[in-house]
Amino acid sequence: MTNQEAFTTVVLHLRKQGRPARIGSDCRYRAPDGCKCAIGVLIPDDQYSPKLEGSNVLALIHLPALQDLNPKMLYDLQNTHDLYDPKEWEKRFEYHAEKYNLEVPKHD
Repeated sequence: MTNQEAFTTVVLHLRKQGRPARIGSDCRYRAPDGCKCAIGVLIPDDQYSPKLEGSNVLALIHLPALQDLNPKMLYDLQNTHDLYDPKEWEKRFEYHAEKYNLEVPKHD
């Protein structure tokens, strides 16, 4: 997967989901209600384990699904999910696209 493909996957996923993946106030890669965070959506079922929860994405860069992607971009996308209100996500997507020379996917 390229950085552009990962970015597109994350943006489209977060737009559709419209809210963070959380248990209480804690962000999760995968929440019990089926929500996934910006990074969780990139981790296939066979590479996911509940043991990943609570780890920063930089600690997960060894996963095959993430290892070829820009770690700084992944970190920024994780922070967008974790720290920003969904109303602010589009501005953050634009910012990350410019920073990493990517295209923001169009709205459906």
